[in-house]
Amino acid sequence: MTTRNPDSLAVLLQHAYNNTSYFGPWAFRTMGGAGGQTVFTALTTGTHGGDFRALPIADSVLAMHLVTDGGKHYWIEPETSPTTVRMTDDTKLRALYGTPRYGGPGNFEIRRSDDLFNAVLMSAGRFGIVYSVGVKHGLGLDHFEGRTWRGWHHHVTLVTTAQAFLTLRRLHPKAPTPA
Repeated sequence: MTTRNPDSLAVLLQHAYNNTSYFGPWAFRTMGGAGGQTVFTALTTGTHGGDFRALPIADSVLAMHLVTDGGKHYWIEPETSPTTVRMTDDTKLRALYGTPRYGGPGNFEIRRSDDLFNAVLMSAGRFGIVYSVGVKHGLGLDHFEGRTWRGWHHHVTLVTTAQAFLTLRRLHPKAPTPA
């Protein structure tokens, strides 16, 4: 049985309206369909999403959490960033990943290197196990390709509901700050 995040929009809608249609399957914003492929495999093959309107999905990756042989944990981000703001706060990353669950403070390292980031991103797991990835996201308002009013209305309703949920969650005074 899949464990669901109790704070997610899908769980909220299930409990409030008995609506389970938001549980997926979901894909990256540029992918047409996953076909059972893992997220990391889709990233490393670079075959999904590149067209005149959108870059390949690998270009959406901002950071990776890598676990190497022996269990050493690395948080890897590119040194140069398309924005001037770093995706993560080093202090918060160390507070999370420097715990005994991940082997303690000496077992976690933050690396910011364009070459290392690109090598791990395209390595298909040869550097170790990619435990998680941080990606840019969008709600997909411009991704509707249907031909009916009902389909368009359904799509816009879902995107608007998701935007409202994310906005309310971000404005909530007890909302956790991302690492």
